[in-house]
Amino acid sequence: MLSNPTSFESKEELGAFRQRANRILKRGYEQKPSEYVPGVIDTSAPILRNGIAAAALTVPFLESTALARSHKESVAYIVRAAGGISSELLPNDQRA
Repeated sequence: MLSNPTSFESKEELGAFRQRANRILKRGYEQKPSEYVPGVIDTSAPILRNGIAAAALTVPFLESTALARSHKESVAYIVRAAGGISSELLPNDQRA
């Protein structure tokens, strides 16, 4: 993980970042264990404006026995919600 996502130490680091971003864009989401809360999985989906990421919708998920939705169902819901937000953004929208 980059300590400062706005700067890259090398062309290789920038290339690795772009490859990861393209994989996330193709899959529609990214998930990984929380860096802050043990046992939590953070799931993020890009919010796109004109096919370019303008923001991300991130939802923490904690596995428990009393779930309203499974993790798989939650991921699908997050991706749909991000898609809905994306569809509301205009190409020159400055809200995000």
